[in-house]
Amino acid sequence: MSKDRIQIDGVWYVREEQLQIKPLEPHQLTNTINCIYETSNYCFEAIMIFRDDCETLYPDVSIEFTDKRSGDYDNWKKDSSDNPIWMRGVFHNVEESMIDAREMMDQEGIDEFRAFLKHIETKGWINLDKEDDEGSN
Repeated sequence: MSKDRIQIDGVWYVREEQLQIKPLEPHQLTNTINCIYETSNYCFEAIMIFRDDCETLYPDVSIEFTDKRSGDYDNWKKDSSDNPIWMRGVFHNVEESMIDAREMMDQEGIDEFRAFLKHIETKGWINLDKEDDEGSN
């Protein structure tokens, strides 16, 4: 008989090793909440990061963009932004912001992105008021 087996009430059991899981270091963790909007051509993921207390959020949202129009997962284009001035500029059709937006998306994508921005504004994750950008350059 193998010493890794034990019989109890006529039933044989195999000994299992107890896993030793090392606890994670809190300073190496980032806790987030996310909101994802996905269509056949684009995916937008808004990410809010919790402060160390895991109760309050940092004030700025970051958004990851995925352009899926190539149809091939390996060729999807990914980009991101954490610049609320640029996001408000796209929402309000400010030409300086639109230059980058047009490089990242077609008009359908821009329209979907604007709708997504409006949605995350209703969640309190971004303020789309254009006046907030005055004097910030």
